[in-house]
Formats: sequence, C-alpha cells, structure tokens
Amino acid sequence: MLEFQNVTVSLGKNTILNNISFSVPDRKLTVLLGKNGAGKTTLANCLFGQQKYSGNILLNNKDIRKESTDELAKHLSLLPQLLPCPNITVRELVAFGRSPYMGIQHRLTKQDICAVEEAIVLADCVTIRDRYLPSLSGGERQKAFLAMTLAQQTNLIVLDEPTTYMDAVAESDFLNLLQALTQQGKTVILILHNLSLAVKYADQIVILDNGRCGFSGTKDVCLDRQEIENTFHVLRFDAVCNGEREIFFSADTK
Repeated sequence: MLEFQNVTVSLGKNTILNNISFSVPDRKLTVLLGKNGAGKTTLANCLFGQQKYSGNILLNNKDIRKESTDELAKHLSLLPQLLPCPNITVRELVAFGRSPYMGIQHRLTKQDICAVEEAIVLADCVTIRDRYLPSLSGGERQKAFLAMTLAQQTNLIVLDEPTTYMDAVAESDFLNLLQALTQQGKTVILILHNLSLAVKYADQIVILDNGRCGFSGTKDVCLDRQEIENTFHVLRFDAVCNGEREIFFSADTK
C-alpha cells in the first residue's frame, strides 16, 4: 500500500500542498482529481524525487526517501504528462523501461527482452512495435510509453493526464486497458481532468482542493456525498446507456 502522511510542499511563501494524507489501496485504480493548480502533478513529483516535501510517503510501510533511485524504480513507475518524441522505434522505447535492471553494462539480458515483449503485448502495441514514434497517432504514442512503463515491471503505476491528446475511442481503449491492469495485480494512480470518465473507471477517488485533501475514499461514497458536485460546482446527470448506468457532469452555468 502507498500512504501519504501530512505531505506538505511550499514554494517560497506559497503552500502548494498542505498536510495531504490518504492511502492508495493495492490492485485498485485510484483517480486523483482537482482543479487546475490544485497540486496533482506536484504530488506525483513528490513520489519520484522531483519535488522536496515535508511529511512522509510510505510504500509498503517503508519511507521512499530511504530507497535508491534504481531501487525505487523497481516499485514505482511514472507516465508523465509531457512526453518526448525521439526518432526511435516502439520496441527501442520500451527497452528503456528495463534501465533499472540493466546494471553497469547497460545490456539487455534474455530476461529483459522477455519483459519488453510482454509489455508490448500488454499495452496492445504488437502491430506498431517496429514503427517510429513520430509516425504514431497520439493514442498510439501513449500506448507505446505505457508499454515502456510496464517494462519496468513495477506494482504501482502513476499516470499524469495520459489521455489529453486522444480522441474518444482511443481514450476509452486506453482507460479500459488501465482497468484491466488492476485486474492483473497492478495498482494504478491516474491523474485525470474528465470528471465523467473518473467516476466510470475509478475504484477510489482522491480530490485535492486548494492544496488540501478534500476527499479520499471509494467512488460510491464520493458519489453519495456529492463531493464532485460540491468541489467543482458542476451538475450531475444519471442515465442508462445500453443497459448500464452512466454518470455525466456538466458545468453549472447559473
């Protein structure tokens, strides 16, 4: 389990995160919501040593600051919001995910190659494995980077707004893939801006509001308490589509 204990981030006189405390359950998809500037990406950066903080972040009851970078990379992996686009093939990109395991010689072993191929299959990149990144669509490129992340073989994956440049079909396929990963034993933290998609795919929801943790709990409790409506000042619509309950949110223009 991943646990945040009174995590605080200050930049000069500004407090970006203020005593953030919540737990992320294993093998679940936890969606992190918040308005622009709420501190979602900052919180993710704390996990990966890119942002100094006070308080504690524990992974399986161990302080992550006491782990080496390579050791931590065997437990946590990140798909950031802004991604480069080097002129390499998908297979070459995915191989970078094995870096924490490659040692001084930086050569792929048979085990590394197997992990790369497995990640390509898991991320549904088989048909594009030999294509170059600049030739891919936005959705295909995100899948390629997800495959690189999966090649790290971490139990916990953090994704920061991964569907921003996808069309609706690619977005749905990608989120279905993340949901399937939790059923295979992965723990997923997803930073998302689409409130309707959040309640469709999340098991757990965390809401950051003005630098604080406004809510942390199951999706059902979140909906029962109308936490999303109250925080984001949106209207909620419930509908039945193809026999399934769907929830949508729309801006309150009053």
